[in-house]
Amino acid sequence: MLIFEKLCKDYIYDDNILSYMRKIDDDKYALPDWYGRNIDSDWRENREEHNRRVCYEVSRYLAKALTEVFNNNDKFNICILWDVDLTHYYVGLTCDEYTITLDLDDFDKIKDLTRLKAGLTAEGIVVLEDSEGKFKNALDKFNNGRSRYAIKKINYEIKNTISQQDIDIQNNNQLEEPDDVIFLRNAIEILKEKFGIDSQGLFEYMKEIVDIKLGTEARKKVWKKLDEKSDKEIRYIRCLILDIDNKKYIIDVDEKVIRSFDDEEFTIDNAKFIPFKQLSRDWNEHYGGR
Repeated sequence: MLIFEKLCKDYIYDDNILSYMRKIDDDKYALPDWYGRNIDSDWRENREEHNRRVCYEVSRYLAKALTEVFNNNDKFNICILWDVDLTHYYVGLTCDEYTITLDLDDFDKIKDLTRLKAGLTAEGIVVLEDSEGKFKNALDKFNNGRSRYAIKKINYEIKNTISQQDIDIQNNNQLEEPDDVIFLRNAIEILKEKFGIDSQGLFEYMKEIVDIKLGTEARKKVWKKLDEKSDKEIRYIRCLILDIDNKKYIIDVDEKVIRSFDDEEFTIDNAKFIPFKQLSRDWNEHYGGR
């Protein structure tokens, strides 16, 4: 559990890989092999400059660390599992007492790479067999005192972190802003300042909050093109456009702000924002792991 937590707190998800994703069929996707799996020395050097990683990379770290901890003990079998349809990797561990899977970046929910940084429960560990409850007890102990629900956690943090004076100042400065916008702004501030959540983690956390508070119909995903040192290697991340009281806002997870948004930002020269379905990348487009 300590190794799992350490990796979740030290690394973040490299969501640029999602800009290469191709949908093959319902619930079936494909990604280029060279992104984090078939790599060269340049890739390794570039990855040392930041902490963004994809599932295959963090799964290898976790599997290798567990192998070293158990010192090749024959009672413990550790492997990397591959979900072919989702092109997703995670770790399996089985021993005489229990069988579990460990997934730091489950795509179906807020990843544990984000959850543990924000003080939420670990949800990426699945206990498949555990007749004596040994691992389940350890997992329950680890999760004790942590909130499972992102929106409940952020509600608590806002009430206990943001003073009434700060709220009054916001209300005076932004009298025309809807309450939902003020709430989302406060949530972003908490995630940024208290927990140091990265852009990918902020996207996932805020998407879940928006879906619960406003409904999925109130938001759309959008790509943001990042300014990089190399013009040849372009990195993209996801942001959210919201419809609140018939006005558009954007949660820019790069800048870590919520602000008004106009569709003209899609069409201006050197536009940074791209409608989600309009981005198409060539799998042979070079990206060296930066």
